[in-house]
Amino acid sequence: MTRVWITGAGIVCGAGGSAAEVWAAMCSGVTAIGPVRRFSVPPGRNAWVASAAIEPTLKHTVAPDQSAAQLCLAMARHAAGQAAADLVPSGRAETALVWASNVEDHHMLMAELAATLADELGLDGPRLGVSVACASATLAVGIGARLVASGDAARVLVVASDVITPRVIAGFDQLGLLAETPCVPFSSLIGTSLGEGAGALLLESSPGPSGQGEGLRVSGWGSANDAHHPTQPHPGGDGVARALESALALAGCDPSLVAHVSAHGTGTAANDGAEWVGLSRALAGQGVAVSSLKSLVGHTQGACGLVELVASLIALEHDAHPPTIGFTQPRPGAPPDVVGPRPRVGGPRTLVSVNAGFGGSNAALVVTREPAMADSELARREVYICGAAVVDPTQVASLDLCRAVRGVDLRPLGTWTVALCVALGEALRAAGLRPSRRDPTGLFVGQAQVSLAQTQLLATEYAREGLYGASANIFTETFLGHPASACASALGLRGPFGVTTEGRCAGLVALVHAVEAAREGAARTMLAGELCGDLEHAHAVGLALDVAPRAGRVVRVVAHALAPATAGDQARRQVLERAGWDAASVEPSLYTGHEQPPLSQAAVARACSAIRAGEIERALIVDQHRGALACAIALEAHDVSS
Repeated sequence: MTRVWITGAGIVCGAGGSAAEVWAAMCSGVTAIGPVRRFSVPPGRNAWVASAAIEPTLKHTVAPDQSAAQLCLAMARHAAGQAAADLVPSGRAETALVWASNVEDHHMLMAELAATLADELGLDGPRLGVSVACASATLAVGIGARLVASGDAARVLVVASDVITPRVIAGFDQLGLLAETPCVPFSSLIGTSLGEGAGALLLESSPGPSGQGEGLRVSGWGSANDAHHPTQPHPGGDGVARALESALALAGCDPSLVAHVSAHGTGTAANDGAEWVGLSRALAGQGVAVSSLKSLVGHTQGACGLVELVASLIALEHDAHPPTIGFTQPRPGAPPDVVGPRPRVGGPRTLVSVNAGFGGSNAALVVTREPAMADSELARREVYICGAAVVDPTQVASLDLCRAVRGVDLRPLGTWTVALCVALGEALRAAGLRPSRRDPTGLFVGQAQVSLAQTQLLATEYAREGLYGASANIFTETFLGHPASACASALGLRGPFGVTTEGRCAGLVALVHAVEAAREGAARTMLAGELCGDLEHAHAVGLALDVAPRAGRVVRVVAHALAPATAGDQARRQVLERAGWDAASVEPSLYTGHEQPPLSQAAVARACSAIRAGEIERALIVDQHRGALACAIALEAHDVSS
């Protein structure tokens, strides 16, 4: 596995818009959290926030009614500009982008936002997107690192950005999560404070021009769902433990080497104690310094993983542990060694960063500081598609919601979630798989936009009840990753987890991520899904993957390729080369995307059906989304003996 080096970083948040400003804020011991000023909130409501001072000016105009997206992009461009400051034009042309956000302008596709940012920065490589609530940024770094490590990209710019809006404050307030004063995680004060900002990392396959001396690298990454609750973490920290265990295993890092944890540390009653239980499990009870930078910059939502990681790296460059502003005395169940209100001298050589989000999302990273080293090798496993299912609106309408999926009551779930859950359940059944706690099954879902039905329901609720009278549950159900999270909970999927947003290519990209997670050893069995629809209807696909399938004819995932959006032929050529195939050997069995409705995994399901029936031996799936990327996947028949 190619090593992944951090060669650039950028940040903007309530504590400042540069590394120097953020370091000065850390050293001051004073929080950037204060009263909200951009808009008003009702009297008596908690509204302590850390606002980023940046003008939302864009080279490409964004409509005035899309102010959240406008500010989100402005902050992303600011941080990304710092991270990529030394890239020459030719380097920018070859750079991929991974974008993460929870931005709430639901009528804009995440793929459109990513394309706008990439165009402004002159990045012509593939543009990928991630949205899994507050674990988004950390998952995005892991995906970016995987692209470099697997050879899919020599250089990746990972950017995450999120903003404070009246609706976000109202939603967190209705959930009872906001503190009455600026938050101090792990202390006696209960509650969190919101923030906004952006972080960016430039990841490359080499440490720099000289290749000598010390460098920072992303050594491991992992993700998991805890399948527990829409807004609260598993009380035993199960999700964060498994995400970190996966990251440490991939890095080949013994827990005793970890010297610092940049914790999710929201300050809420449910999070902090559960997180420490999970961290202790993954770190085998080793003593470790812990900090939460939400005490300085607030909870920057989908961007928090990158904002906090970049701030931690700033402290690391000053040979220090980042602080927990305002911390004096721990609450019961807190880590025994919380770094106090100012940076602690003696920076770690190995740190981990963990984050969690609504819907049970968890992600973790291992970052090491060491001399430049040769590439390491990772034993990669073969992955097979063993089950597939496609669900259309007519099937959803005729379902017995109590019996459609064994052991799952679908009645409380929205239409989109029902469709996805049925597709995934049918794929599992076809593969003869059943998720278990001992050997968790993971899930990656491709979804271009939020559930339109849930968005309309929220708008109706706000119109009738007002921001602070609407149901908190409806607020959480409008996060883009909600259907996938709800399915993970319903089906007991506790393995690697993520939601990708690349328009009509999102399904193929989700399949690539699921395959790579299985290849790396993060899970033996994985599910890949895809979801789209309108106000009343939903279409879904489910694919079941296994590294050790039962006897019979299955479909081997031979290779994949990602290319710029305008280079579908390039993706096709690359995947043929990686598969070692001659074009003539697959031309008669070519399955190209452009499905209607736009479900690229439906082409995969159709190809798998033909292969298992013996009609064809090989298939090549190619699709592309304007402004995002082109993706190609090669499949072939494989007979497993008993």
